[in-house]
Amino acid sequence: MRFMARLHAKSGGPGVSVVIPVRDRREELARCLALTRRAALAAGRRAEVIVVDDGSRDGTDRMVRATGGKWRGRPALRLVRFPSSRGPAAARNAGARAARAPLVAYLDSDCLPDRGWLGGLIRDLDRTGADAVEGRTKPAERPPYGVHDVVVANAGEVTGFTLNLVRRDALLEAGGLDERFDRPHCREDTDFLFKLLTRGRIVRGSSAVMRHPVRRAGPGRFLRDTRFGVHEGLLFLKHPGLYLTRLKWIDGMAFPVYYLGWYAAACWAVMAAAGVGTWAGAGAAAALALASLGATLFAWVRGGKRVASWAGLVAEAVAVPFARLWWVGTGALRAAGIALRGEIHADSNRSLRRG
Repeated sequence: MRFMARLHAKSGGPGVSVVIPVRDRREELARCLALTRRAALAAGRRAEVIVVDDGSRDGTDRMVRATGGKWRGRPALRLVRFPSSRGPAAARNAGARAARAPLVAYLDSDCLPDRGWLGGLIRDLDRTGADAVEGRTKPAERPPYGVHDVVVANAGEVTGFTLNLVRRDALLEAGGLDERFDRPHCREDTDFLFKLLTRGRIVRGSSAVMRHPVRRAGPGRFLRDTRFGVHEGLLFLKHPGLYLTRLKWIDGMAFPVYYLGWYAAACWAVMAAAGVGTWAGAGAAAALALASLGATLFAWVRGGKRVASWAGLVAEAVAVPFARLWWVGTGALRAAGIALRGEIHADSNRSLRRG
C-alpha cells in the first residue's frame, strides 16, 4: 500500500484524497477547509480536497471556488455539486468516484482536524497494513454540557464514524456507502463499517485527532432524534450478526434496554383494557414504567449535564420510547418490502463498484 501511494504520487497524481460532503454549512466548511489544508500540507503527501455540495442553497459552491483560487493548487481543491440533495451516503460516494488517489479520507464539513490529523492517519495505515483507520474524535469544547447538547466523541474500539481513512480499492470492493441510508446520522456510517469489517481489517489511529464542535440543541432534541431509527430494520437485515455483537445493548441498538419497561407496561395496559388480562398487576406495571423513566433520565444526564427544566425532560422521556417505536416500525416495514423483493444486499450504488 505504501508502495502504491508513492508510485501514484510519482506519476503526478495525489497520494491521498480528502472528501468533505456538505449541505448549507458555508461558514463551518470555510473553517474546516482552512484546517484541512494545514493538515494536508503538514502530511508531506501530495493531496487533493474534494468538496461534495449536496444541493446547498447558501452559496457554498461559490465559496469553495473562491477558496480554490486562493489555494492555487496547494493542495488541489475540487468541487462536485448536486443540484438537489441526495443525502450524505450519495455525497460520499460521489467524492470517492471523483478521487484520484489510492487513499480516501472522509471528513464532515463541521469537523476541525488537528495539524497532524492526515499525516497520522497515513502513518497508521502504512504501519498496520489495515484497510481503514479511524482516528480519534474529541469535542471541540470542554464540559459542562447541556443535557440536549450533541457531543460527538469516540473511545475504545472502532465506532464507525465514516472511517477517517480507507484504501480506495477496499472502498470500491465494498461498494461504498449504501445510498438507501439516505438521511443524515441514520446508520449510513454503521453500515459502511460493517461492510468493511466483513472484507478486511480496521484499526484505531494512535495519533490522528479530529475535533467536533458541540452542537447546542434545545428541549425536544431527544424526541426529534427518534427519527434516526428509521433505518434500523435495514441495518439489521443486512448485518444481523454484527448488529447483535458489535452494537451496545444498553443504548446502541434500536431499542435501549431501559425502554423495555415502558413497552411491557403498555402491553399489559392494552391487554387489560381489552379484557385479555386483569388489572391486578397495576402496581408491577407502574414499577416497570418508573424504572424505565429513571434509567432513561440517568442515561441522559450522566456526566453532570445541565438540565434547564426537569418537567420538560420527564415529559420527553415518557414520549421518546413510543416515538422511537413508531420510527423503527416504519423503517421495519420498508425493510420488509426490500426483503420481499430480494434486495437486502443489492446496494443502490452498484456503479461505484465498477469504479
